[in-house]
Amino acid sequence: MLPKVQFLKTYILFVGIVSFGFIYLFSGDLIHQTLTNELIFPVIPPKLMVARQSYVEHPNQSIEVEVLNGCGVPFLAAKTTDFLRSKHFDVVFSGDAKNQLYPHTMILQRNEKIESLIKIADSFGLELDDSKHIIIVPDESLCLDVTVILGADYRKFAKLTEHINASPF
Repeated sequence: MLPKVQFLKTYILFVGIVSFGFIYLFSGDLIHQTLTNELIFPVIPPKLMVARQSYVEHPNQSIEVEVLNGCGVPFLAAKTTDFLRSKHFDVVFSGDAKNQLYPHTMILQRNEKIESLIKIADSFGLELDDSKHIIIVPDESLCLDVTVILGADYRKFAKLTEHINASPF
């Protein structure tokens, strides 16, 4: 008789747990829920602008320039690169020229974009008819617009010299 009583107690316990589970499962609507599944979206201002709408490209950014130090002054190409980048030119290469004995700074036009030559010459304070400093040497293989070779006379360019003197390096 003892095993039957033990079985009956286990059966009652099992039925009670299952009954309690059904009651709990179906009473979800009756019990107040503290957590909700409701999504709340932030209010977006009506005049929100996308970055491409507010970004204005500077006209000089499309001019690709190469800067070469042709007079042996340390860090001159780097300082001139900084000068041209401050004027929003895209300096794609900066370094030393093969020859370090250039007496004059030269601005070489490398393709048909004459407006790039005009803007670079203007940033150095040069006139387009200055044949000592401005030379047209087409070379499409370089994939750039202008090459600037800095010569021993780089100090004569007031804007460049002013920038170099104000430069921290």
